[in-house]
Formats: sequence, structure tokens, C-alpha cells
Amino acid sequence: MVSRAMRARYAQAVLGFLTYVSDADFSVHRISQLCEVASSWVEFLYADGQRKGLASDGLAGLQYFLPQCQGRLKLAWKLVKVWQRVEPPMRVLPLSPLLVLGMAGLAAGLGLPDIAAGLLICFDGILRSGELYQLRVADVTFYASRASLRLGLTKAGKRTGQEEMVVVNSRIAISWLRRACAHRSDDELLIRRGPDFFRKCFKLFVAEFGLSDANINVYSLRRGGATWDFMAYQSMERTLLRGRWASTSSARVYLQDAVATIAHLKLLPWQTALANRDFLVDTACVGRRNQNKVHLHRQPYDRKLAFQAAYGAEARFEKRPVPVWATQTSDFFDGAETQSVGVLQY
Repeated sequence: MVSRAMRARYAQAVLGFLTYVSDADFSVHRISQLCEVASSWVEFLYADGQRKGLASDGLAGLQYFLPQCQGRLKLAWKLVKVWQRVEPPMRVLPLSPLLVLGMAGLAAGLGLPDIAAGLLICFDGILRSGELYQLRVADVTFYASRASLRLGLTKAGKRTGQEEMVVVNSRIAISWLRRACAHRSDDELLIRRGPDFFRKCFKLFVAEFGLSDANINVYSLRRGGATWDFMAYQSMERTLLRGRWASTSSARVYLQDAVATIAHLKLLPWQTALANRDFLVDTACVGRRNQNKVHLHRQPYDRKLAFQAAYGAEARFEKRPVPVWATQTSDFFDGAETQSVGVLQY
């Protein structure tokens, strides 16, 4: 089943292919001639510095809109595979639990419990970004020490026709998820202001930790959650089940590569201290006059004013008592050995 967004991508790529055919004055009268022209187009895209995804979308689009050419574009697909080998993908870096906790602390300090909850459950539940954005309050069910998220027909679920769900184990994530869902109607989206606002917040938090130049985006939450789940339990089957991958073989390669890239995200001492401070102070929402002041690279930085100036958010700092769980250990991986947040090193 091809989604509407994927059909739009196919149509745009095929339009680019047809434009190339017209500009190059190619004449295609038979399906057998299409492979040669498509191969020439792939070579043109490579030489022109275009992204290889455009070539894949174009060939897949031709097969979608013109089913007669399925299995007849072998040379063109072979060129795409060669392109993929010589130009491997730039995979995003996986986030560590400490960094996610620090980012959630920033969101909490800004009075954004839904953003804090979104960061935490996306990491702990190994959610895709689209699954998080579509999550509604009614999809969340709380139990004594767990919470379940009904994801509906996800990327893999559409192939099987079965709705999927995931269990959130982290006590910290569940606590903020309760706050995000409190006093809200069932049909409301968990992320109040939508995907764009969540991405803007994420970008701001990454910048505050001085990681804007790193290859990090919202998908780093899912990649980091899968990586640290595997490292905590040493169970590939458990992680694959929680991550809900359709292909076991590709997921194994994905995890092995993610574990190997952890070394590329080593936090400096000031970043580690900031993450600890933001989690222990902002997540606990301690009422201090200077709680919105942090120092990055020895320069004073007003988080609230910068956030409002950049994104026009109605951010506010709330004075609330320190919850009991904020003084306890951080247990993203329930049942695994835990350490005090103040001494976590990644």
C-alpha cells in the first residue's frame, strides 16, 4: 500500500525524469527502451550531485505508475545500488539517556510538559517521529507502574493490517506523560502545538547543548532509544520487538551501526554538567529566581527570552515542589542497573 505522501514523492520524481527525457530529446517507443533511458537519467543525477533518493523515487514511481515496467529496469536499479555503495547514507547520531533527560529538563523549565513527555516517551518507547505526532490523549493508558501507547496502523502495521502498541517503562517518562495528559480531552493531540513546534523545540535544545553542528534530529530519539535498550539488556530480540521493525535483518544492521557510532557523541564536561543540572533543577521545577539562567561557553544565556524570540512561545516558569521521584535514581531501563543522574557519563 502506497501512502498519499509517497505517491506525491513518486509523482515529483517521475516529473523530473520526464523533464530530463524531454530536455535530452530521447525517444521512447517501447518498454525495453525505458531501462536505457532511466539508466542515463540515474547517471545524470549522480554527475549533477543530486540526492540518490531522487533516483530511487523516480524508478519506484515509474514502476508504480507504469506497472508494465516492473522487472524491466534492472540496469537502472543496479546503478542505484552502486551509487548507494560508493556514497553511504549519513545516519543521525543516537542520543544518550543523559542528554534526553537534560533536554526534557529544558522543556519542563519552559512550562512545556507535553514536549518533555514527548522527548521521554519517544526515547523510551523507541517511537518513530510520525507515531509521536499522531498520538492522542485517548491513545494513552496508565497502569500501576507502566503506560501503554496505542499507535494504530504504523509503518509496519499497514502491511499486516494490525494496530500496534508499545509499553513505556520509565517512571520519569510516565510521570511527565501523566502531567501532559492531565485535564485534557481524549481527542486532543499529545503534542499540543503540532509537529513543527516540537521540531523547533528540539532544535533549540540541541543548540543549547552546543550540538547544532552534529548530525542530530528528532529521529535520533528513536535511534538512541534502540541503542541504549540493546546495551542495557543485551537482547536483540527484545529491542527488535520494541522497535517494531518489519525486517529483522535490516534492523540488526541498523542496531550494530548505531552502537558503533556512540563514540561520536561524547559530551564535554560542561555539557554533562548542563544536562545533569537541567534534569535535576528544571525537571523538578524548583522555584529559583535564576533557574532560567545557564552559561554556555562562559556567555550568559537567557533560555526563556531566547525561546520566545526564536519561536514566539508562551513559555513560563512555574514554581512547584520537588517531586519525590526527582531525587531518586534515573531508570530509563527498568530492571537494569541504575546510577545516580549526577554521575552518569556517556
